[in-house]
Amino acid sequence: MRRLTITAAFLVASSAATASATEWAQKMFAVNQHDFGSVARGAKTEIEFTFRNIYLQDVRVVSVRSSCGCTSSRIKGDQRVFKTHETGVIVAHVNSDKFRGRKGATLTVTFDGPGRGEAQLQVRVFIRDDFVFRPGSAQFGSVPHGTAFLQRVQVSSPGSSSLRIVDVRSANPYLSGKVVERERNRGGTSYELQVRLDGNTPPGYFHDHLILVTNDRQYPQVPVLVEGCVRQTISISPASLLFGSLEPGEKASKQLVVQGAEPFLIKRFVAGEGFQFGNSNGQTPKRLHVIPVTFTAGAQPGKVTRAIHIETDLENTTGRLFAQATVTEPKTPPAIAAEPPASSVVLSDPQDPRPIESSAEPGVRSITLTRPNPESKPSEHPNLLRFTPLSRLTDGIAAAHSRYEKKLAEHSASGPNREAGPQKQERRFRDEKAQQRYEELLEQNGPSPSPDTQPADDDPALATQRVPAREPFSGLH
Repeated sequence: MRRLTITAAFLVASSAATASATEWAQKMFAVNQHDFGSVARGAKTEIEFTFRNIYLQDVRVVSVRSSCGCTSSRIKGDQRVFKTHETGVIVAHVNSDKFRGRKGATLTVTFDGPGRGEAQLQVRVFIRDDFVFRPGSAQFGSVPHGTAFLQRVQVSSPGSSSLRIVDVRSANPYLSGKVVERERNRGGTSYELQVRLDGNTPPGYFHDHLILVTNDRQYPQVPVLVEGCVRQTISISPASLLFGSLEPGEKASKQLVVQGAEPFLIKRFVAGEGFQFGNSNGQTPKRLHVIPVTFTAGAQPGKVTRAIHIETDLENTTGRLFAQATVTEPKTPPAIAAEPPASSVVLSDPQDPRPIESSAEPGVRSITLTRPNPESKPSEHPNLLRFTPLSRLTDGIAAAHSRYEKKLAEHSASGPNREAGPQKQERRFRDEKAQQRYEELLEQNGPSPSPDTQPADDDPALATQRVPAREPFSGLH
C-alpha cells in the first residue's frame, strides 16, 4: 500500500510539472518520460532524450537541471545552439550506487529561441539492493569486426541465499549471456555474468540490455547495460558514391579510398551492371588502396542505387558501400529553322508548254530560277541576298522574249507583199537566227550576268552572255 501511495504521488507531481512546461518547447521532444523498472545497485542506468528544432528560428539550450539528486542530467556534446531541423540529446543518469528504492525525477530543460521556454522530462526507477553489479555494465569499448569478444560482470546478492538467477535473455541476436554461480553461503550468493559479443556483429555502435531473470516474484527481472562499438577492419571513404545526373551512355568517375589497420589485398569488387573498377597499384599488400570507379549510365531513365561489395584477403573481412546515380531522358537536338518560302519564276516557250530545264557546261554552275519571297527579311536569311543577280537574269530573259514576240508581230502585220526577193529572205534569216539564239538561251540557262553587263533593250543576243562562276549560294544544286 505504501509503494502504491508513493507511485500515485509521483504521477500527480509529474502531471503538475508537465502542465507548467512551455508548450512550444515541449513539442520538440517526441518522448518525454521513461521508466527504468527495477535495476541493481551500482548498475549503470542512463536514458537519452532527443529533441529536434522544428522552428525557423535558432534554439539555444540555456540549462538542464534535475529535481532529485538520484538523477543527474546534462546535454550531450558541446553544441548549444541548434538550427532548424537540427537535433540534440539530453542525458539522464541514475545514481544507482548512492540511492535505493523507488525514485523519480523531473528534468527541466530551459530554451531560448522564439521566446524563453522550458521542457520537462520525467524518469522513474526502482533501485534494488538485493543485487549489486561490479562494474555497473558490460563495456566492450571499440572492437574490430569479425572477432568474438567476452566481458565479465560480477553479480552479488547479499543477505539472501534463496535468491537465484535462473536465466539470461537478450533481444539482440549478436549478444548472449551466461551466469556461473561462484559462491553461496549465509551471507549471500555471488555470480559471474559472462557477456559474449558475436563476431558477426555489424559494424557500428550498440547500446542494449541483457535481462537477468530471477526467482523473485515481485521483481523478477534485472537489466544489465551492454555497450560498445564494432569497427570495420577496413574503412571505406566516401561511404557512398554519388555520380549525379547522367544521360544514357554517359560516363562519370569517382575515387574510392579503402584503408585497413594492416596491409591487405583487394581480391575483387562485386557490383551491378555499368561499374568498372581500376587497379590498385599492383598486387602488393598495403594499408591504403585508391581505386578509380567509373559508372556508365544505362538506357533506362530513373534513379539507380547499387550496393558495392569489396572482398579482401583478410579473414572474415569485407566492405560494403552504396552508389547512386540518376539517368535522365536523352536531350532532344535543337530544331533547325526552316527556310522561308520562295516564289518560282518558270519560263516556257509559247509553242512548247513544257517547263524550262537548267543545264550545266564546264565552268558554268547549274542554278534554279527562284526569287526570294518579298515578305522575307534579309537579316533573317542573309544568304538569300545573293539571289539578286538571279532576278535580273529572269527579267532579261523575259524582256528578250517580249521583244522577239513584238518584232514577229510587226513582221506579220506588214503583209506578204511589203518585202520581196532578197529583203524577205534576209528578214526570215534574221528571225530564224533570233529564234535559234532564244532557244539556246532557254536550253542552256546559265548564271546571271554581272551588274555591268546588263542586256541592252534593243539587243536580245546580249541576254545570253555568261559570266564566270561566282561564290556558292543557296540556290545552287
